[in-house]
Amino acid sequence: MDITNGRSMDLFRRLGVIDALRREAVPEDHPVSVIWVDTLLGREMDARVGKLEAQLASRDGPWALGERFTLADVMWTVSLFRMKWLGIGGAWEEDASRGKVRSYVERAFARPSFRTGVFDWPGAYPPSPHVPEMSGIGATIRFLLEMFRRNR
Repeated sequence: MDITNGRSMDLFRRLGVIDALRREAVPEDHPVSVIWVDTLLGREMDARVGKLEAQLASRDGPWALGERFTLADVMWTVSLFRMKWLGIGGAWEEDASRGKVRSYVERAFARPSFRTGVFDWPGAYPPSPHVPEMSGIGATIRFLLEMFRRNR
């Protein structure tokens, strides 16, 4: 059983420590929940966005739990941003039945704290063609310069 994500396991393989890590990983007989998806978006993620749509429709305010922006909104905002960054924002952008989530994303992504922590934070995320603020040659150059600065 692998103990971390595939990218890290590949790095550990290249370093020659994969077998030692696997010996220390979760025992073979330990139950582990694994979700398999048939597309990058997958049924699970689409279902979660659908649940958010229903939750937003059942509330009086603009946020996940009502009038106040809470930790639940922080978690949703980060998750939805990562989906958009990966190119799977179609779960709300292309689905006409997800208008509440679309409006929620617009409000959440417009928050100054989010913009400062994600769009304006140097090197927070590599460029993505799916996020206008993080696409194009300018975004690529800014990211590469930040990575160079950090690794000097």
